[in-house]
Amino acid sequence: MSDWHNDNGAISRKDINTVTCLLCLGKTNSKSATPSIVDKRREFLNRFWQIISKVHGFGSAKAKSSTVLAQPVVLKALAKLGFDLAFGHQHIRDEEGYKTLCAAIIDGSLDFSHTNNIWQALFLSNEGRESQHPGLSKFVYIPPDTNLDAGIYDAQNDWVRFGSRHNDIYPRLGDIVRYKIGLKPRPSVAKQLASTVSND
Repeated sequence: MSDWHNDNGAISRKDINTVTCLLCLGKTNSKSATPSIVDKRREFLNRFWQIISKVHGFGSAKAKSSTVLAQPVVLKALAKLGFDLAFGHQHIRDEEGYKTLCAAIIDGSLDFSHTNNIWQALFLSNEGRESQHPGLSKFVYIPPDTNLDAGIYDAQNDWVRFGSRHNDIYPRLGDIVRYKIGLKPRPSVAKQLASTVSND
């Protein structure tokens, strides 16, 4: 686990590439990228990073202790959500929703501070999430036998540290963002929840 007290605010090239691939292609690698796709989405990609770079604390010394946005898994969550809303299939594409996401980041209504307890939601049980955040159970689904290992809350420093299983964590962080900014749940999550209810 890295020492956040000595964090210089930098993000690795590898993480930047992964986040950008998710934003542009909806995938964590660039294998399906073509010059045509990249050129068409260049302005979209630049705007995303411009918006992110203006969030308080991002990119500065001790960024990780200032904002959860400095953790790559949160950037991945926003990038994949942004891709889905802007370029996803017909059931998840929502251009107005993407505008809502950008506006929430810009005006600060989507609060990335460690003191915002929504970022601890994945550390709770299904019942605990719903108790603290009514309605969130319609957005986030974690099967009972899943070892998500989402991370920890460091009470001594008042920090939220997400775990290393990014592929399991970032889609659910995206679901939390959907909940916070008033978008619809992911159709795949709604389907899973409906299946669970019918099996009961």
